[in-house]
Amino acid sequence: MTPMSRSTSEPAPRASSRDSAEELPEGVGRILVIDDEPVVMDVLRGVLARQGHQVEFAVDATSGRKMLEADP
Repeated sequence: MTPMSRSTSEPAPRASSRDSAEELPEGVGRILVIDDEPVVMDVLRGVLARQGHQVEFAVDATSGRKMLEADP
């Protein structure tokens, strides 16, 4: 779905992925990603780690919940 401009019904211009990555502030903290697709995990690992986040992965909700309970 494309974001809509408030003043017209035309879609708002999209930023290129390069522009978006340059505008993101550096992050601090830990992020838990729950996904079972290796490609998605690899992409998120790269993007989030470049932004300074510690990234942890779980392949399903049960595993993710156990990780949170063990180390909130």
